[in-house]
Amino acid sequence: GLRGAMAISRILALLILVGLLAVALPAQDAKNVKGDAGRQGLWKVWLTRSYEESTDSTLAPFYRIVTYKDNIESGPFTDYFRSGSLYRKGNLIRVGKLSVPDGVVEVYRESGSIEAHESFYRGKRSGPYTKYAISGAITVRGEYDEDRRVGTWTTFYESGKVKSRGSYVDNY
Repeated sequence: GLRGAMAISRILALLILVGLLAVALPAQDAKNVKGDAGRQGLWKVWLTRSYEESTDSTLAPFYRIVTYKDNIESGPFTDYFRSGSLYRKGNLIRVGKLSVPDGVVEVYRESGSIEAHESFYRGKRSGPYTKYAISGAITVRGEYDEDRRVGTWTTFYESGKVKSRGSYVDNY
């Protein structure tokens, strides 16, 4: 009856709290541990505008929280603006000697609103691309194939009305 429902709601509330803590903790838990095989575990790495590791944290515009295994970045990554606001979220895979995005990468403005959904395949933009206005309205929709714009690209007014539509062949 009522007592059972209250117990279930308390358990659910506790599970939600534990889940939220698990999401919030990684940024604080980056230990930057180096073992015999190089970087291990969760790391905080400062990045340049071209997403290369920066040796000067005072000039780097972004930082990344990512997991290393034997000196290789892989799996989920989260990039932040210097301010601590979320910038990008996605997944990294190893291609040759580089760790590169693979799958959908979510890009955010420093204010917190979603800016874009970008699709990657082995480090190259491939697949659907969507850009959003601060209001959340779609402003651009198109597709990439190995870093080149292809097919029909459409821009929209915030009202949703089509502003322009054009086709790309080899990025032109």
